[in-house]
Amino acid sequence: MSEPTSGRDMMEALLLVLLDKRPQTDALFIHGSSVADVGLDDSTLKISEGMLNSDDIDWIVINGTSASVCKERNLSYCGAGPWVSKLTDLKVFVTQIVLLPESLHTAAESNNLITLALESGWQSLTVFALPHHILRCMLQIVYLM
Repeated sequence: MSEPTSGRDMMEALLLVLLDKRPQTDALFIHGSSVADVGLDDSTLKISEGMLNSDDIDWIVINGTSASVCKERNLSYCGAGPWVSKLTDLKVFVTQIVLLPESLHTAAESNNLITLALESGWQSLTVFALPHHILRCMLQIVYLM
């Protein structure tokens, strides 16, 4: 008998299902992690790198909040530094990564994303968030439009 499926395995499977058919967009925005799980973060960043290298997107956008602020505020997100480091380890060029200003919650991330998209002239975006967080992320973005 095999081991029961873990919650992490289920979340990784959901991420892959949700990204089964990826549209081509100007940029991919990854909401700061709402769960402190390095494995999920690594899976998210690896999928993001794949999207960039398959020309589905031109930019990867992440929350620019520092690791020290995330730790001080007890946020699930580990900070921009560790994510940039992991992305560059995956051969993503630093010039392909855009950092939002410090954003301590979903509403701030969404507001900063809309501002960046307007300033950059982007016509379309892919928003990447964990399944339990995506509705909140999208509702906040739509509200700000």
